[in-house]
Amino acid sequence: MIGKSGSSAISKAVYINSKNKNEITDAQINADGAGFQHLVDQTQEPCFPMIPVRDPIERFRSACAQEDRNADQEISRLERGRQSYHTKRTSSYLCSPSRLYKFPEHIKEIAHDLGLIEIQKINVGETHNNTPKPVLTEDQRKRVEELFADDISLYNSIENAGQIYYPE
Repeated sequence: MIGKSGSSAISKAVYINSKNKNEITDAQINADGAGFQHLVDQTQEPCFPMIPVRDPIERFRSACAQEDRNADQEISRLERGRQSYHTKRTSSYLCSPSRLYKFPEHIKEIAHDLGLIEIQKINVGETHNNTPKPVLTEDQRKRVEELFADDISLYNSIENAGQIYYPE
């Protein structure tokens, strides 16, 4: 799961698909569906992983909102080498081979390839656990583009859902 790239929605769909719906209690589901990441099986060494890649600028803005920081605070943290689950570079998850999907554009294909009927969008917009996303100044945007240059290249390289990535 990659923070701010559909991790809540995807893990919720996987979890619900793997359980009898009668086993799921209200206590396991919060209002916007977030928090399922810890309920699904995880591995630190995935074999041929599916990697949803979100527009890095939008992912950064969403991470700021999720972590209740303004853009300058989060840029400063990243420039000092401090990252969180929500700001870890997507490109750092790559291994050979990987299947790449643009998120949310390829959400139907992600569902299909996971054997799911659908993945419902959750955690969208400003919710009780997200403050408003910051509007970036031109300078902030340039700094974010520098910090996430590899992720921007990765995102722009995806032409088809499930595209296979092999390192050069």
